[in-house]
Amino acid sequence: FWCDEECVSLCSVDHQASLSVILMESLALSSRASLEGGDYASIPKILSGIDARLSNPNGSIRNHGMAVAKALSLVLDPSKPLKFDDDDSSGDFTQATFKELEEATKRMVPVCVASEELDEPT
Repeated sequence: FWCDEECVSLCSVDHQASLSVILMESLALSSRASLEGGDYASIPKILSGIDARLSNPNGSIRNHGMAVAKALSLVLDPSKPLKFDDDDSSGDFTQATFKELEEATKRMVPVCVASEELDEPT
């Protein structure tokens, strides 16, 4: 779902941030072989989602794309992490972006819980 271009236009920024955190955490637990392997090669799909975010006019959404791109680059070649022009070597961008994504995810939790409560039979 994160990889679909429609997600960028249909989902709230907070929802996208939440999905980005999940994807980044998943990538941190992945290997290059698992992403490239078999019938379920994930790299082209993830790159599609990154591209959709990097071309978005909203700065927060572009940051989501950059953060996931960095996470993917660390899986593909840990010795050569991806750097963007507005990056600094201290890692502040990654930390600030991840903090923004985590905060957005926290804002999503009450929305999801409230939605689930509506679906429960009374």
